Amino acid sequence: MFCNIRYIEGKIRAGASAQIIVTNADGGSSEPTKKEEVESAIIKSNERKYHQTEGGSQLIEPFLTQDIGTFGDGPKVTEILDGTYSRPPESTDATIAFLEACKRPDNLIPTPLASTPARYWNAVKTWRQRKETTTSANQHIGHYKAVMQH
Repeated sequence: MFCNIRYIEGKIRAGASAQIIVTNADGGSSEPTKKEEVESAIIKSNERKYHQTEGGSQLIEPFLTQDIGTFGDGPKVTEILDGTYSRPPESTDATIAFLEACKRPDNLIPTPLASTPARYWNAVKTWRQRKETTTSANQHIGHYKAVMQH
């Protein structure tokens, strides 16, 4: 919030966060003022942000990989794309929402699938079109590379 205010006021300079607002466990908020408190709050926030997806996806669990496959090449993928897949009863709401979102649109015009080398070179071309940065704001090439290499 304070970075945005500095930008609006034209006070753009390199530097660290001087003021932050922390949401407490009880729902209230506080504004740490000491450097150590600010750094500790930022570290905790970053740890939560960077580890939020660990251990939370059922898509890599055996009961779904037997249907979907490790690379989306399983025996039930066509059913998922058609919207006729009978999901396992242990599926979470997030998994159900994901599987429903995978349904192929009715008005989709089928196109032939490019070869693996062609798809690889297309991915390389898109990497080169994006600026490489290390910021965590918005999407950047590091996110794309991480997804492609996982």
